[in-house]
Amino acid sequence: MTESPSPLDGHLRKFKLLSIVIGGAWLLSLLGLTLATANPVTLNRQQILTSDFVVQGRFDPKSRSFKVEKSFPVKILQEQLKFANHNELHVNPDEEYLVPVVSMDRRYYVTPSLMKNLPLVYPAGPESETQLEKLLAEKPLR
Repeated sequence: MTESPSPLDGHLRKFKLLSIVIGGAWLLSLLGLTLATANPVTLNRQQILTSDFVVQGRFDPKSRSFKVEKSFPVKILQEQLKFANHNELHVNPDEEYLVPVVSMDRRYYVTPSLMKNLPLVYPAGPESETQLEKLLAEKPLR
């Protein structure tokens, strides 16, 4: 003799399916949030504060120079800079960067971070410029 399925079995199956759909939608929304907010730009405070100035622009791989479009907190006259430590940088020529700069012995260097002594550059954009302005407001005038 075979047992007939109980109406409760149908409701249980629907409940399981609904739980799986809701769980999947929740996971997809978490994935979307993760991708949308992943890797925000965070400027290194000490690196910025120990820099002589910060420039914004693009690297030219052919001339191994940097085309300056803006400078912070002071206006610099050079339209292009060559960095003595350029070979330590990992940059894309199609991107615009914020570059903390220190000058020593009439040469320019990308300011190294104090923790790892590596020169760090940052993607330019509204978020990084806002952070830069806040950090420069903390910097004592020289």
